Amino acid sequence: MVVGSVPGSAWRYSGGGFEIVEQAVRDVTGEAYPDFIRERVLKPVGMENSTYEQPLPEQLRASAASGYYADGSAVPGGHHIYPEIAAAGLWTTPTDVARFLIEIQSALRGDTDRVLSPENARLLVTEVRDDYGLGFNLWTHRGERYIGHSGANDGFRGRMFAHMTDGFGVVILTNSDNGLDLANALIDVIGRKEGWPGY
Repeated sequence: MVVGSVPGSAWRYSGGGFEIVEQAVRDVTGEAYPDFIRERVLKPVGMENSTYEQPLPEQLRASAASGYYADGSAVPGGHHIYPEIAAAGLWTTPTDVARFLIEIQSALRGDTDRVLSPENARLLVTEVRDDYGLGFNLWTHRGERYIGHSGANDGFRGRMFAHMTDGFGVVILTNSDNGLDLANALIDVIGRKEGWPGY
């Protein structure tokens, strides 16, 4: 919210807003955010290679990528440890993010309520303002509806993109600050090659 504005009249991206969600989870459940999300989202969806634990547990460090700045220099230590866990602390793989997108698509079709009811899934993809839902970017390509989001931490860039209900999409994660241009180009190429509706 923009200070001095009428609620709903202005919009600003706020990763920090997820820190309020993180604190609300702790206040309501008494659980640490990484534990709550692991049991309520990651495990039910099958995201076995994902965690919000900070710092990254020792047993996972050998398989974690190191990040690189736009000039090609390495992020000191390979990556940052982010105290803002909900907003910047997810360690994951493209396969696990794809599982998450498939879960959302399935809930939107009414095929599952394992993590979200179909009604709550529809809330996530209802436009609030300026092509944003509650946590998702929303796009319409020639009448076809798509959801997704990009992500960025120092040395890492990624993007997830999927048709809202038809069960296809792509996830591209990179370990470079230059990675978003690559991800966007690949999404366009894949969409055209695979004949996605609207491409």
